Amino acid sequence: MANTLLRSGDIKDFKMLGYDGKAAYLVATQIREMFRVKLGKQYADYLAIPQRNDQGNIIDWYIPFDSNQPDGQYDIIPWTSASESEQESALILLKEFEHKVMNLGKQLASNPNLDGDQLLFSRLIYDPQNSVDNAESNLMAIRFPSNQFVYIVNGQPVITFWGFVHPQTPQVNSPFYCLEPVRKVTPAATVTPPPMPKLINTKPWWKRWWVWLLGLLPLLLLLLAFFLLRGCWLNPKISVNPSLSLPENGNVSLPVVNDDKKVEKEPERELKTENVVVDNRLGVAGNGIVNGAISGDANTIPNNTNVASDSADHSMLLGNNEGNNTPSPDAQDDKNEQNSTDPTSTPSGKDNATPAVDQTNNLALPADAIKQGSTKFLNGQWSVNGGIQDKATGKPLQLSYNFNDGNGEVTVTRSDGVKCTGNVGTNIKNANLDIAGNTEAICSDNTKYQLPKIQCTPGNNNKANCQGIYNNGTSFPITMKKQ
Repeated sequence: MANTLLRSGDIKDFKMLGYDGKAAYLVATQIREMFRVKLGKQYADYLAIPQRNDQGNIIDWYIPFDSNQPDGQYDIIPWTSASESEQESALILLKEFEHKVMNLGKQLASNPNLDGDQLLFSRLIYDPQNSVDNAESNLMAIRFPSNQFVYIVNGQPVITFWGFVHPQTPQVNSPFYCLEPVRKVTPAATVTPPPMPKLINTKPWWKRWWVWLLGLLPLLLLLLAFFLLRGCWLNPKISVNPSLSLPENGNVSLPVVNDDKKVEKEPERELKTENVVVDNRLGVAGNGIVNGAISGDANTIPNNTNVASDSADHSMLLGNNEGNNTPSPDAQDDKNEQNSTDPTSTPSGKDNATPAVDQTNNLALPADAIKQGSTKFLNGQWSVNGGIQDKATGKPLQLSYNFNDGNGEVTVTRSDGVKCTGNVGTNIKNANLDIAGNTEAICSDNTKYQLPKIQCTPGNNNKANCQGIYNNGTSFPITMKKQ
């Protein structure tokens, strides 16, 4: 007896329970003796025997009874490792012990002459100041920290560290509440509600909102198709020359056929511009009136600001079949002036109908410079004619370059006067001249234009045949003229 250790621990890890400044474990022997005399030895043996070390901070808890086994050994099972049946049997004994201790406390509290240790023992069991039905602050002598401090020894429960609790554990209800099994909540039987009767919609069809929604859906699809397919209705071969001005009433001489038959004037909507002589200064008197600038190329038609382009991935629209045959305003002055003032000059055939284009200042690729890989011949200001217009507004754009020792700056001028600039570089590769944009052209209003790459190859008399190329492979012919 009192030689088999169950548990040890430091008292500083726990909160000591007591009354009037005296802890319960300090009078543990007297409490066990009172239970043995008042309740019986079997109930006193539910409380382990504490023994303090010399320093008084460590307490060892021993089994309070002798083993009933022949070899004198104990069958010790921690509460947390016991089976449900073992826990249920031990809990029945502890509940009976709780009931007897509570009755003993009430009996002692009813004696008005209690004093000394008897009063202390009474208050450690039952405090009359608390509610009779409230177990809080009562039964302090038999409370313990948790179920880890309870053991089943030879089928009998034994409590260690009784008179101690964890500092943060609220002391409510029964001291053996933590030993009760967790009750499984039985789910309530699901009741299937009877099926709801189908509601018959008595509203007339014109008051049902979904009918109107279904009616609007085809209209929405039709509107969407209109915006997506409107580009298919436009002529993709329309050419725009941004270097030409947009006069209010431009006068253009009509084509003349070298034949004895009378010249028939076709309707204006079917007017073909083949072999048309253009007066870029609009100084020629004539009866043909157009609402836009006309290029000298045979495939071009009057300018239209609503023209869509095949190139949809940049902010500039490109004209088809625009190239070195596009005359500039300065190049056509003398020829058109001569044609407008000479009344005796009549076209004698198809070859004589189109005047020669002035290519004096057009870009040429010197053979020596091409061999040396030098681009100094580009130094200066150059204008570009290529039928470029703003994708957003449909209005023409003017493109010019300024080079110095191989590097340069490109300027894009919009019809509203806003200028956009970007850096470009030049290179000679495989006897071809490459002018590539290093950056996008940034405008003063923070808009941007993608710069095309310009590639020029030597032609007759070293004249340059140039074309603009975008990143998506779209190309268009251009003419570079020195200013």
